[in-house]
Amino acid sequence: MFKTIMSIIEQKDNTEFGKEIRMHFLYLIKDGEIPIYAGRSYGPISRIRQHLGLDGRFGPYSKDDLGNIYFDEKPASLDWEVTLYTIEDCMDMVMKRIDPRMHWYNEGAYLDPSGLEGAIDLAEESLILENRPCLNRRLNIDPMPLPAHYKCMNRKISSSTYLDL
Repeated sequence: MFKTIMSIIEQKDNTEFGKEIRMHFLYLIKDGEIPIYAGRSYGPISRIRQHLGLDGRFGPYSKDDLGNIYFDEKPASLDWEVTLYTIEDCMDMVMKRIDPRMHWYNEGAYLDPSGLEGAIDLAEESLILENRPCLNRRLNIDPMPLPAHYKCMNRKISSSTYLDL
């Protein structure tokens, strides 16, 4: 597990984090205790920067709902916590969700390198189900509401208007 804050991610790209984030494919962004967004990527820092419109083929035009809220909430959002996870970090969450009738699917199967993509899928799903982030719609049957003090809420925009990022 690796923790940082959004102000650092805004300043640095994947290459500047180096080996510290190797094999960290999942991320959770939180404002205090409120989970804002969870996602997955082989380059999680770059992916978060794409959400913000700082990286990516379309530059500032690639900014999405996460990026809009992040910039609306500055300077407070500079301190949002970002936790990067390996699939091993998510193992307990994943194993809680595996049907016991699937006795063959154990920790060894989950961690088998030949099934990395499937393990990342399960870890992302478990991270979303466990935390219920405000902006995740896919796999999230009961997302937490965005905090009432957010500027987008004052503009009468509800979290239900946000698309799955």
